[in-house]
Amino acid sequence: MSPSKKTNLVAFLFIFGMLGMSLSAIPLNDESLQLKEEKTNLLTHNANVSFEGYQEDSVYSYSTLSSGGYSQCIITEDLEVVCWGSNEQGKRGLGGAIGGESTTPEGQAGPWLVQNLASRGNMVEVSTGGWSSCALNDIGEIWCWGGGEYGQLGSGNDVCQESGGLTCWYASNHPPLQVSLPNGKTAVSLSDANQGHFCAILNTGEGLCWGWHGYGQLGDGTVCTGGSEYSSDNNPSPVGCNSFNGRYTPVIVSESNFPTNSSFISISTGYQHTCGIIDNNDLYCWGRNDDGQLGIGSMADVNYPLPQFVASNVIAVGTGDDHTCALYQSQTVKCWGANYDSQLGTGDNFWFSSPTAINLSANIPIISLEVAYKNTCAISEQLVPYCWGANWWGQTGNGGGDYTHQSNPLAIGVNDAFIDFGETPNVIATSINGNTLCIIHAGQNNSSMSLGDVVCGGQSYRGQMGDGNWNTSWGDANLSHVNLSSDSIGPASYQGAGGIHISDRDIDSDSIIAILDNLPNGCPDGSYDSNYDGSCVSADVGHYSTNLLYHSQVPCDVG
Repeated sequence: MSPSKKTNLVAFLFIFGMLGMSLSAIPLNDESLQLKEEKTNLLTHNANVSFEGYQEDSVYSYSTLSSGGYSQCIITEDLEVVCWGSNEQGKRGLGGAIGGESTTPEGQAGPWLVQNLASRGNMVEVSTGGWSSCALNDIGEIWCWGGGEYGQLGSGNDVCQESGGLTCWYASNHPPLQVSLPNGKTAVSLSDANQGHFCAILNTGEGLCWGWHGYGQLGDGTVCTGGSEYSSDNNPSPVGCNSFNGRYTPVIVSESNFPTNSSFISISTGYQHTCGIIDNNDLYCWGRNDDGQLGIGSMADVNYPLPQFVASNVIAVGTGDDHTCALYQSQTVKCWGANYDSQLGTGDNFWFSSPTAINLSANIPIISLEVAYKNTCAISEQLVPYCWGANWWGQTGNGGGDYTHQSNPLAIGVNDAFIDFGETPNVIATSINGNTLCIIHAGQNNSSMSLGDVVCGGQSYRGQMGDGNWNTSWGDANLSHVNLSSDSIGPASYQGAGGIHISDRDIDSDSIIAILDNLPNGCPDGSYDSNYDGSCVSADVGHYSTNLLYHSQVPCDVG
């Protein structure tokens, strides 16, 4: 889906609202009304809940909150990037002499505006990884900043400099550089990074990846080898790989194992592996498989530089350090890979090399999935978040901070002693980074929270709570309601609107969230999908149908 289809939602919803009164008078037969009601009840969350939010890594919505190593970034209401937490290698965009957590000046732990992005357009999606960050703007450009030793800035130039016998020197604190996209192509979606590589989906439906490639995680059929930090031993290959076995020029993900004319609808980047969903809802994974994280039925430590088929009927996927989870069309979740921190949610610590159901009732339908590091979260139709996995600092949301793990999905914020949203959490998005859990709140049914409020819980040794400070102890568990008002975002000269920009999950306003919709963009004017099966047929003679109401046809006026 093109950026314009995402960013034109406001205008679309305005038109829809203006037409609401006249459309309510359109005669629909009882059968079509019954079918619409049944379909809506089956595929969406409660009708009295809005559809704000996003599914991470999907072409159908923009991810506007991203958590990387010890840091978070958001897209603000005025479409700028604001970050807080660690500025390791300049990934928060401050650059210059502000390096890692030990040198971040007092009062600049954030939230802080990424000022040197201001001239790069309106940003709509953000991704922060272990050592660098990237953002997608509304004209399909991607800009990346911070560390580039693995080629993760994707500019087409190797930022490593040889010095004193070392092959990669001064690769940190780079200001925003434009990612080198193929000629004539733009990006429509940006993956949420885990560590050292990024991927995007192009307007052609192709997948594009760059950065660390030592295990084939970029999916182009090659693996970078022979690189070394020492000049005397450095012999990277094939051409285009750098001394840290990364690719600084993005490569197209191979489609050799896909059906003809396939397009990506989602790509998720893990630590040393990557997974993607194509438009028939088949899931493929590639890269390292030492812990069974590819889901292909084997735990052999073999690299797969080409996408491998995993499962069908998948609508969302998330990748962690060495595990993967998928959300299916049945609105159930399955996970596979390493499980030493119970990140698979199966109630035990057994590892699985094939998709395995999490220990959550099938009567709790899931609409959103988030995976990172050794943690997983899912959101139900009732907007209740469930999290599991590593709990070293209470990042599963229970405030434990006891260096243990949460082996079963735990409902977060339901009369919880740590994060308490009452009986109706109304969480529309989650973001995790291995030591911190952040959520975006919907605001309804809770007078103490507003739409777009961001709450973070977990470890704050490097300022991850977004309150401008950091703890002096690694063992402290914290909770913070992040202040994103414009007067609390540094520097003082910033006069933005403040707050977080929130995407819409129902892009055609048919009361079905896009990842569950057979026709997420609707039918073209003059056709309609009467059976809700994803097939558009032409309206009968004497009738018409528009994209606004594409599940029925309307008789034309006489005369």
